[in-house]
Amino acid sequence: MNRKGMVAMMDAMIFIVLISMLSITILTFDSEDETFEPLDASEICECVLSTDFTDSNLVPNMGDAEYRVADAVAYAVMTDSQAILDEVELMVDELTMGNYDYSLKFTMNGVTRTIGDWNGFSESSYSGTWTVSGGKDLIVEMELG
Repeated sequence: MNRKGMVAMMDAMIFIVLISMLSITILTFDSEDETFEPLDASEICECVLSTDFTDSNLVPNMGDAEYRVADAVAYAVMTDSQAILDEVELMVDELTMGNYDYSLKFTMNGVTRTIGDWNGFSESSYSGTWTVSGGKDLIVEMELG
């Protein structure tokens, strides 16, 4: 191989390396604007409280019946069942991936139970009333920070 062939081959190799590096750089830095949207307390409450589940261990005398978490929470508030509130706390922790402090307060017939550990700084808050089985109202308040 002569000198011109060797230079042409080296030139082609350098060109291929540069194009590869440029392609990797372009693919690595996505041009889309990916902004982080913080969680919303109302969405978390809606997701958790409207979920249906079956667990006869948490709510005795329910058998294998399916019921909403809101109904189980109302039962927990009135009977002081910490096991149900612990399960709800695990659900909220999974939704927030442990990245948020929160306080979730449930009130029914003047009895209040609170879960979560809130730092006092609120990014989002929610207050609403959920009608549970039996037509009673469960007042739900959440601070998310």
